[in-house]
Amino acid sequence: MDYETRIAYPEVRDNMVTSSRKQPAKSQMSQTASRHAPERLLLRVPEVADRLGLGLTKTWALVNTGEIRSITIGKSRRVPVEALEEWLRQKENTL
Repeated sequence: MDYETRIAYPEVRDNMVTSSRKQPAKSQMSQTASRHAPERLLLRVPEVADRLGLGLTKTWALVNTGEIRSITIGKSRRVPVEALEEWLRQKENTL
């Protein structure tokens, strides 16, 4: 919208500003979505690394050697949450 239009028709300008304020921020939308979304059963390897507090290279090594059980879907590797919990239980028992 050019300057002259904004000056001549302030209600259009005000309407544009108001309409842009009606939409929630992306962070608010993701928080709302995550509150209603069921917990996922499969995790990506970077998500596993994040949950464990390990580096991505170490996590990939654990997955590739089979120490952490994973499944392949197409070209994607996923770790079932259950397999991650099972691996943690095994580690606790060996300490």
